[in-house]
Formats: sequence, C-alpha cells, structure tokens
Amino acid sequence: MISQEVSIVIPAFNSASHIRESIESAKGIAAKEIIVIDDGSTDNTAAIAQNLGCTVISQENCGTARARRVGVGVVSTPLTIMLDADDALVPAGVAESLRLAAEHEDSAVIAGSTLFVGGATSRKTRAWPEGISVATLLERGIAPGPPGAFLWKTSALRLALDDPLPALSPRYAEDYELLIRGARVGKVLSHNEVACAYASEGGKSALAPLRCNTAAEEIRRYYAKVSGAPIRERSNGELQSMAYLRMAYSSRGEPLKHLTLLMKAALRTPLLVPRLLGRKLRRAFFPQSSEL
Repeated sequence: MISQEVSIVIPAFNSASHIRESIESAKGIAAKEIIVIDDGSTDNTAAIAQNLGCTVISQENCGTARARRVGVGVVSTPLTIMLDADDALVPAGVAESLRLAAEHEDSAVIAGSTLFVGGATSRKTRAWPEGISVATLLERGIAPGPPGAFLWKTSALRLALDDPLPALSPRYAEDYELLIRGARVGKVLSHNEVACAYASEGGKSALAPLRCNTAAEEIRRYYAKVSGAPIRERSNGELQSMAYLRMAYSSRGEPLKHLTLLMKAALRTPLLVPRLLGRKLRRAFFPQSSEL
C-alpha cells in the first residue's frame, strides 16, 4: 500500500498577507514537508515561511508553473498537493483523498471538492458526474477546482511534468494544463468532500478572467489537436461573455453590478446562457455523457 506521507508545495509571490493561513492549513493535515517557492517576492513572504518551519526556495519571478515545477523537484514523499498561497486545505476532504489514493494504487490524481469563499457568498463545487478525463477536461475547458483540491501521486505528477509532449505553461490557466497532462498519465478519481477552501476574489480567474479564459482556450485547442479529440472551439465573443459571467459571480453581493454583468454576457454572446443551461440539464439527466 502506498505511504500516506504528503508534501505541500506552495508557490508564492508577495503573499505575506495571507500565506500564514495557507501554511497552517498544511500543518493541519500533518504534511511531512511544506515547500514554499518564493517567486521573486519583494515583501517578507520568505521570512514568514521560514519562521513557520517551511523549506523555502527563492528564485527570480518566473511564474507559478515554473515555481511549482521547482517545488515538485525536491519533494521526498509519495504524495503531493500543490496549494496556492491564498487558499487553505480542509482536513476531512484531504483525508478522503488519502483513503482513495490508498485504495486505488493505479490512480494518478484524486480530486476533492472545493469551497469557493469570498465577499458575502460562498459555494461548494461537486465532482463532475461524467468523471474527470482528458475528454471531459477538453469539453468543459476548465479545471474542476484549484490546485489545492488535488492530491497527486508524486510519481504521476513528475510524469505529467516530464511528458514528452511540449507544455504551453502559460502564466494563466497553468493548473488546467497540468491536470490535462495528469489525465494523460493515469486515472483521475474524485469525491464530494471539500478538500480546499479557495479565495475566489483574489485569484487570477477573478482579477483577469478574460486572460484566463483565453489561455485556457489555447490550451484546450492544443491538447484537442494532439489527442485527436473533437471540440467546439469558442469564439472571442464567447470568451468575453464567460469573463463577464465570472465577474458577475464575484459581484453577487452587489445586485446592480451583478445584473449589469449578466446583461453584458448575454448581449456579447446571446446563445451562451441557453447553451450553458442546456449543458447543465444534459449532465443532470445524462451524467455519463461525454459529448464534446
């Protein structure tokens, strides 16, 4: 049976205001090692991490994808979680991920659910009923949660990073690309216990939703081409509408702003809203569908 020892890799850039909570949550799941990659911070991120007993590796600012790769390179345990510096692990969900990892030694990644928190609202994601695979990742064009929701077999994670297929490794949606590469390596299992609390207002998807959508679409088209998977490519207008919808979610505590953004999304791509509604209905009634 695989060892239950876990390493937490935290890429961090100017994260002094919130990294303490992230590190404490890693300690809360009894991680064997916590590795913080200080990605060119100009604040005291590195000092805080060192004072909390973390292994700290400092580098010039190269972006999250490179920072994660550096951290994974020094992991010494069979299991790894990559946690963003403003998110937190949830012990019950991580415990369920560990249980599944022990039961399914052929798995590459275990995906827990996510609690999106921020502002006056919060919501919980659930595992995709159609499963997580290369095909479903390309269909949806998003990752089913932030990096902290995923427990990786370290060997599978390294295989995904070292896949002979060149990686795009953009500064946005890099976690989506890595999960696709993980699904190319082995099975991705999932469960409905919350494994990660995600700060929905501070992440790149909230601050730069159009850039994230555009990067994800580039990744999606690239891996669809190399895998021979048929997908419906998204137009620039649809990507902009999706960005408005993301901003609308973040502004649900401001009714007028929320409604304005929803209207902008509908006007930019009138068919987007009914298409998304239709997709939700198909998944509700035909959960095994993998239609692209």
